[in-house]
Amino acid sequence: SCSLMPMKGEMGGGYVQELQSLRKEAGQLCEALEGAHREKESWFSKKEALNAEIKTLVEELRKVRQERDAINLQIKEEKQLRGEMHHKAMEEFSKAQELRQESRHLAGKLPTKSDPHSIREHIAKIEYTIETEVIPFEKERELMKKIKHLQSAYQQTNLLGSVNQDLHEAFIHGKEKKKEAYYLHKTIQHQAKESQERHEKLINLVNALKEKSHEEGAAFGKFVEEKKRFLGLQEQYHKTLRSLHAIERRHHQRRKAKEDALRKTEELALREKSAVVQEKMKKGGKLTTEDLLVFQQVVRLEEG
Repeated sequence: SCSLMPMKGEMGGGYVQELQSLRKEAGQLCEALEGAHREKESWFSKKEALNAEIKTLVEELRKVRQERDAINLQIKEEKQLRGEMHHKAMEEFSKAQELRQESRHLAGKLPTKSDPHSIREHIAKIEYTIETEVIPFEKERELMKKIKHLQSAYQQTNLLGSVNQDLHEAFIHGKEKKKEAYYLHKTIQHQAKESQERHEKLINLVNALKEKSHEEGAAFGKFVEEKKRFLGLQEQYHKTLRSLHAIERRHHQRRKAKEDALRKTEELALREKSAVVQEKMKKGGKLTTEDLLVFQQVVRLEEG
């Protein structure tokens, strides 16, 4: 804050008018200076508040970007895993297709509704007949040939069963891998949605950051502008004070000179009166009260 010293003593002539004019100007400049200071500090506070908001936005932006990038990395890894599961499923289905063709080929060579148990029972019956009955040689040869044929069919039936078992396992494994790939796909879809949400939030944060940065720049510009105005007013105020003080010093010096001249005149008159009193004392004249007062004043003057 700024303040002016009260006027001391009296002035005459144009000094009073000039001094009053400068005091009025200094008072107006002081008021304007305080207003500029408040405005300057107000813009500085706004700039600092915006700077704090920008720091918060930058921190949040960094956090959201890290979250999005982490999700995207996870999506990339799971897409690769999904591709591997899909590839394995296709391999199992391709294997099942080959086994299905082999099964059909084997089944085409066997009697309808053949199974290892019934073939084995049939072979046992023929062997029992050969062992327990007396049959012609030709018929025995035919039965033995039939046994050989049934044994071959038995082997083919077992092989078909094994192929069918492998076919079933390949199909089951393929379905499992396909199911895993499907669930990974669903997970990836959910994560992609989360990543998109983070990305949209990131865009909003970037836009907010740009806006706040623009506002901070504008506030700082206003602060610089008000600071320049404040410094300009401060210079004017100090210049006015210097002029005011210079006039006061000149007035003080002139008043002191007048007082000194008056004092010297009074001293001279007093010394002249003192000389008269001393002359009277030498002649033995009677001193009056006025003469004694003059004498006392001279003593005080010399002691002072």
